[in-house]
Amino acid sequence: MQSALERIDAKLHYTDKGDEKQLTITFEPAILTEVGGKKKKTVLLLEDRDEMAWLIGNFLADEYTVMQVKSVQHAFEEIHRSSPSLFLVDMTMYANAESVFMEYISKNRSLLSKTAFIPMLTWKVSSSIQRELILWSDSYIVLPYDILFLREVVHNAIYGKYQVKQIYMEDLGDLAGQIVCNTPEQADFIRKMLQVIEQNLNQEELGSTLIADRMAMSPRQFYRKFKEISDVAPGDLIKSYRMEKAARLLLNNDMSIQDVITDVGIASRSYFYKEFTRRFGMTPKDYREQHTK
Repeated sequence: MQSALERIDAKLHYTDKGDEKQLTITFEPAILTEVGGKKKKTVLLLEDRDEMAWLIGNFLADEYTVMQVKSVQHAFEEIHRSSPSLFLVDMTMYANAESVFMEYISKNRSLLSKTAFIPMLTWKVSSSIQRELILWSDSYIVLPYDILFLREVVHNAIYGKYQVKQIYMEDLGDLAGQIVCNTPEQADFIRKMLQVIEQNLNQEELGSTLIADRMAMSPRQFYRKFKEISDVAPGDLIKSYRMEKAARLLLNNDMSIQDVITDVGIASRSYFYKEFTRRFGMTPKDYREQHTK
């Protein structure tokens, strides 16, 4: 007990005045300072209880800057704006509104490919939601039992490597959730593959054979490694990448729609319009007008 209190800069004082016994815990405020002259990494904390935010801030203050937000909407706005090193969530907030939180996670999952994610679970969170959160997360803790290990868990999530990690790449859209890496080697494979796709996207013949060649392996080796991490066909992944890239390029009004089509390596304008409309529910022209107002 004493060592735990010391870790959060708290002091325990007990007084015995006959019939009156008093136990006092005095907390020192968290002091956020830079370590080793380097800017500290930011932990974004989704927590609506100020006393809990204060406690977590004290745990992490020596090594991290803790930024508190009180709604999942504001949390993802901040993740999009500043890309914090870690997103820490007290799931107690959503004990009766799990679907709301999971909807935000699903819609913004690509952002979690750049920010480590740790949910703090409680017995109030349903088992099915817990399983889904654990799949998406870099690590997790169970409140209140694991709170004393929070600093170590946060450190490992930011700096360490985990064997099971679901890779969400913003350039893949809906297919991103169907890529699951079970080893660091598999995560490295998918990142290198996406790099090859990006570098050769304007080539119409982009496919498994070209990707395998750029990755210095045979098509058979490439296909075997790819099937270890996803049931999606490589061709579908490439098409998804092209459509997502096209959607981003359309936000640039200086590019014509034909320039966008060429940049993503599609020769047929009619094919592009058909696939784009199927994916986004509107034509490229309508998409540009709606998203650049």
